[in-house]
Amino acid sequence: MERIGSTWALSALAVSALFLGITARKPTMIPAKAEFLIQEGDDLIISCRGDGDIQFSFMDTPYHDLHWYYNIKFDENAGLHTFTRPNAVSEDTGWYACAYEGIEIKNDAQTIEHPDENITWIYVYVNSSSPFAQDALYDHSLIQFIGQKTGGSLVIPCRLNSPKKQSVSLRHYSRLNMRLSTQSFQYEPKIGFIKHNVSDSMSGTYLCHTSHRHHYSEASWHFPTMLTYEVLIGDLVEPMPPLIDKDEFRGLEWGENHTFNCHSEDDVDELLRVEWKVPYTVPRERLHQIHNDEMQAAQLTLFNAQESDRGDYTCTKIKRYVKSSVTIHVEFHDPDVTYINVTASSGNGSFVTVAEKTTAIWNLSIDTYPKAYTVKWIGKDKLPIANSGKYLHTQSGTDNTFKIFHATIADIGVYTLRISTLNDTKDHNLELTVLAQPVVRIVNSVSYHTPGQPATFSCSATGSPLPNITWKYLEYPDFPSKTVSKYASVSEIRYETSRFFSFHILSHSTIRINATGDLTCRSCNVVGCSEAVEPIFVSDANGYFGVMDPGTVVEGDTINLTCGASAYNFTNNIAWEVNNSTEHERLSITNRTTKFTYQSILQISDVKKSDSGEYVCRAVNKDNHNTTAVSYELSVMDARVPSINDESTTNNTEIEIDLINDEHAKVRLTCFADGMPNPEVTWLKDGKPLIKHSEQYAISQNNSELYIKYFRGSADGGNYSCQAKNRVGTIERYMNIIITVEQSNYEIIWISLVCVLSAILAALLIYTTLKVKRAKHLKKEFRRMALSELDQRPSEDSVNDEDELISNNQESPRDRLIGM
Repeated sequence: MERIGSTWALSALAVSALFLGITARKPTMIPAKAEFLIQEGDDLIISCRGDGDIQFSFMDTPYHDLHWYYNIKFDENAGLHTFTRPNAVSEDTGWYACAYEGIEIKNDAQTIEHPDENITWIYVYVNSSSPFAQDALYDHSLIQFIGQKTGGSLVIPCRLNSPKKQSVSLRHYSRLNMRLSTQSFQYEPKIGFIKHNVSDSMSGTYLCHTSHRHHYSEASWHFPTMLTYEVLIGDLVEPMPPLIDKDEFRGLEWGENHTFNCHSEDDVDELLRVEWKVPYTVPRERLHQIHNDEMQAAQLTLFNAQESDRGDYTCTKIKRYVKSSVTIHVEFHDPDVTYINVTASSGNGSFVTVAEKTTAIWNLSIDTYPKAYTVKWIGKDKLPIANSGKYLHTQSGTDNTFKIFHATIADIGVYTLRISTLNDTKDHNLELTVLAQPVVRIVNSVSYHTPGQPATFSCSATGSPLPNITWKYLEYPDFPSKTVSKYASVSEIRYETSRFFSFHILSHSTIRINATGDLTCRSCNVVGCSEAVEPIFVSDANGYFGVMDPGTVVEGDTINLTCGASAYNFTNNIAWEVNNSTEHERLSITNRTTKFTYQSILQISDVKKSDSGEYVCRAVNKDNHNTTAVSYELSVMDARVPSINDESTTNNTEIEIDLINDEHAKVRLTCFADGMPNPEVTWLKDGKPLIKHSEQYAISQNNSELYIKYFRGSADGGNYSCQAKNRVGTIERYMNIIITVEQSNYEIIWISLVCVLSAILAALLIYTTLKVKRAKHLKKEFRRMALSELDQRPSEDSVNDEDELISNNQESPRDRLIGM
């Protein structure tokens, strides 16, 4: 009864939501009621409107078998989906719902809650002469069986087919036919009797009846107004699903009759039935089902199949209290249209990701028309794959399984399935990704390095996904003791990836090695990390035991052959064995000890050709005191005076540079010198050495080229020569460069402009001087005339005037004129 009130409140809640600006995303239903009543034989019609694809739901009850059907129509103009159940009967009483596609709707006889957030519900009564929504059952073999797990909620679904209030009673009898109390059950007219948290004591037989219509007698259970249920509470085990032949559902054509078989292989130890359910839109007059309970099988025949008959076909195996099903989606095709369809049966479809050294599996369904097809598996190298210990392809009807065993990074890539029928060929790709922890190693490493010098190391890592690489170098200043340690800085790191193998990375690092230590290359990806550690030793000799190469040796040189043995591996017992043919007065041997090595130095003065040969150095191993020898083959070259190759441009000739036509002229001179010992090359201009790097000149690193960047004028011409010199002799070759310079119109204009400006300045100077002289002359003449006029005045006036000026302590006009 609570359910009725909550359902009626649904409409009021929807109206309130509109005023509050809240809209639940669910379709609207017509009629917009919580419930409505129709009479048996009427058409049950429900419409829903929304802004997407809409699905309908009705109560899944035992009555809804192969004989039950409905249809759905869509009015595109009105945007209305309409569900119609023709000639409704009492058993159609129940819950109906609509929601957008993708929303899960649970709606069966054991459903208690009806959530309305995304689903629109309505309850429909179909009134008939019988009071219940199901016919009263008289055949004991058709008693309704209900199974529920311990602790779950049990529903005895005896519902009435009319909203009129009637008295409904429930009686419970144990397996020993003892009557038990049902007072703990709650009755909900639209659901039935409900009991939560059930236990195995609730098992038994339940009788549901309306007592006010007919007198109930203990002597009999069989009344038209009574329903019987057998209930089992416990740990129910769902049986294995029934078996179907999927190949029967392939290549189904329009207009043909098709037969589908379903069976169970269970032992017939209890009541069992196998039955088909098909889309309810398939007209029932074109269906025929044959049950064989003894063989636990059911056969369904569809006559004159149509494209609209497509949908989910379900075979259900029903035991007393549990059931299981198998569903297959069926399509019916135009016989004139061929196809090849590939779908994933399970897993991740055509894209598979596995861990390294596990098995990659693709489960695919290949459906074709015509039915017969072949599959060729092609590797990422475009070659066919045959079954072997590495690869396996199995096929059963439409089911195909492809396996790659012990998958590694090398198996990553795209594989092709070439599927062929008599009419078509289609390629389908399978993509494999293998997740692999990095495999890392330090490559091309030299164990001994010169102290204080930078060294370059390389580390190779392979992994999927592509890993990163980090470097560390832990130095031990007091080696062989590792008590004191510190990390050295890595000054430069470069990375390389392979264009052909996308899961390999190569890293190069540069580290200044100051002390012996451990070099670590670490590589990580999402799978994990790996690292390679290699000891690095410091040696100021040639490795852990060897002779330092003195370079090219020429007659007359004085050379040092230094034999060094690592102090970590050898004792200080180290010495040269001298060839008896060598003049001993030109030889000297000295020993010295450094922080890293014991050394023996053989010096040979004034080397001769006869000194050529093998020289042997021996040292005693620190661990086993065995003697280890290393030899050096000395080769003495003949001395040669320097020579300059004819291909050099310094060939004692001259060239002319015309700056009139090429004011940006440049010249590159070459001087390829040879000799023994190797000569030193010097560049000169007019006998004076040139600076190696200047604004105008650039000399190559080995002094074999001179680059003259520009010429400013004739002064840049002259004799450019290269001089090759060693202790045996000297040779010099030159190139004389002549510069042609002629004043250009541009220079003439500048010179003319300077001359004009100079003339103007001179004229201005003369004019100013004359003007000043003239002003002075006029001033002098004016003073003379004024004095003359004063002298011609009467003397009285002059004296009186002057006396008055003197009395006033002022200067007289005459004095002012004289002062001018």
